Amino acid sequence: MGVDCRENGLNIQIMLINNIVEEAVKHGADDGGSYENNPFKLKAALEDWIKINNLEDFCYVGYFDDSDAWCELKIARKKVETDES
Repeated sequence: MGVDCRENGLNIQIMLINNIVEEAVKHGADDGGSYENNPFKLKAALEDWIKINNLEDFCYVGYFDDSDAWCELKIARKKVETDES
């Protein structure tokens, strides 16, 4: 089936995956944090999702400072440069 790569479709997919990760981190969290003891497996899983959906040109996994989130690791859209020449 694949992921809808149009802007709104991909934005919705990214939001849903990030929400799943956020809720999973909250569910498994304790006072010392949850995924922080091995964030590499979570990052690898998100990168696998991007790769299997052929989204490497559109998305990446990064750490974002978000005081409202338990998990700073998120999928984000890559900025697409347009050729205006």
